[in-house]
Amino acid sequence: MRKLSEEELKLVQTAIKAKEISVIEILAEIYDHYISHLEGFPEEEFKSELANLDSKWTNLYCLRLQDEFIKTSDRSLKALHWKLIKGYFSWPKIISTILFFGVLYGLSLWITPKVFAFSTIIPATLLFHIFNFSLFYSSRKKYASLRKTFKLGLKRFDLNYAESNSLSAALSTLLALPNIIIYGPKAFDSVDLGISPNLILLFLAFIAFLISIISFSAYEVWKIKSKTALS
Repeated sequence: MRKLSEEELKLVQTAIKAKEISVIEILAEIYDHYISHLEGFPEEEFKSELANLDSKWTNLYCLRLQDEFIKTSDRSLKALHWKLIKGYFSWPKIISTILFFGVLYGLSLWITPKVFAFSTIIPATLLFHIFNFSLFYSSRKKYASLRKTFKLGLKRFDLNYAESNSLSAALSTLLALPNIIIYGPKAFDSVDLGISPNLILLFLAFIAFLISIISFSAYEVWKIKSKTALS
């Protein structure tokens, strides 16, 4: 099996660039497929085989492959995240889960709702941004050589990282729940609903508990994925 020349590699790169691929994992997969296929043919058959590949890997086919990859990545990450969340309620881990909720409820009784809200959400928000930065850095590191090959500079962001984007979207749930726990006390203070203060504190503790569970499970998802797709 021969190695392609620099001129042949440039022709391959030009052909793949023309497909307007926007997901770097698909770009890497197609590029590897082209190279491994073309290396099995002599130099005089290069152009005809390149044309054959282009006829099979059309723009429409690549876009369909790309869309399916994004959907599959999103489904697998959500399924893994949900599986890990459910794991906190299975034996024997559920004992730790109950104790953790008890600690949060105890804190909600001990400090004011506003202090409780911010002391709970700030660490979760920081975790979210740390996750996002780690995912972005891991993805760029993995595909650094590919970006260099296709001359994709630092300012080019039109290429997406499907795996890290899907996981980042899953983690974005952490930014939705904080609004409830931060603005919840204000809503309860302004409107008299005839609800026991202890029930309000229990509600806030439950929201803080959800944030924590999502944070912990998201971290586990990140650890698992960083060893595979994002390594």
